[in-house]
Amino acid sequence: IGRIYESAVVWALVFALVRTFGNLLVLPVMLRMLSPEDLGFWYVFLSLAGISSLVDMGFYPTMSRVTAYLWAGAKRIPKMGVATVADEPDVPIAPNYPLLADLVKTMQIYYRGIGLLITATMGIFGTIWIFHKAQLLPDAHAVLWAWLLFLAGIFVNITSGMWHPLLSGINQVRLNQQIFVVGLIANYLTIIIGLLLGA
Repeated sequence: IGRIYESAVVWALVFALVRTFGNLLVLPVMLRMLSPEDLGFWYVFLSLAGISSLVDMGFYPTMSRVTAYLWAGAKRIPKMGVATVADEPDVPIAPNYPLLADLVKTMQIYYRGIGLLITATMGIFGTIWIFHKAQLLPDAHAVLWAWLLFLAGIFVNITSGMWHPLLSGINQVRLNQQIFVVGLIANYLTIIIGLLLGA
C-alpha cells in the first residue's frame, strides 16, 4: 500500500477518476436544483474558465525544465541548449537556491500579471454580457454575484498555477497530483453543498 501511495502514476489515475466521477455526481444535482437559465449561465462560466486555463502559453514545461536544472545544481541557464552541472569530486552538488528564488519571484510576477489581465478582461466584457443577459431574470443579482465570485476563483486559480511547474521541476509530481485531487474534491463538495443549501 505504501508503494501505491508513493506512486505519481497512481495519483494521476486518482485525479482522472475523481474528475470523471465528480462531474457525474455533480451534474444530476445541478439539473435538479438549477433552473434552465441558471444552468445555461453555469455552462457559460465553465466555458470562460476553460478559455482562461489556456493562458499558460507553454510556460509550464519551460519553467518545469528550468526548475529541474537549478534543482540539479546548474549555475546558470543558457539561452540555448542544455544547462550543465559541474562535476567536481570534492564539491557536493546542491540546488542553486539563489537562482531558484529569482525564478520564483519571476514566476510570481508573470502569473499575477496574467491573472490580473485575464480577470480584468473577463471582468469587464463578461460582466457586461452577464448583466445584459441576466437583467430580466428574477434572480439577476444572484447571477451577477455568482459571476463576481467565479471571477475571484479564476484569479486565484491562475496565480496559484505557478506552483505546479515548480513542484514538477523538483521531482514532486506525486505531491502536485495530490494537490490537484484535494482541490477537485473541495470543489465538488463546495458545489454540492451550495446547491443543496439553495445558494
